[in-house]
Amino acid sequence: LSKLAQISQEHADIGIDDKIVVYCRSGGRASIACQILHSIGYSQVINGVNQSTVETEHLSESEKPV
Repeated sequence: LSKLAQISQEHADIGIDDKIVVYCRSGGRASIACQILHSIGYSQVINGVNQSTVETEHLSESEKPV
């Protein structure tokens, strides 16, 4: 995803009903990003905390990076 400061301007490419998993190194910036995305109308936003958590808990096998 984009840098935190750019999320509110660069979200146009993401469908309002798309599943969005946001993560960062520790989860703090991801939490803020989730709040921003929720405030502009995205409902399927998940704070994945960090990349490891995202890969093990939030992605299906077909979505996981190779």
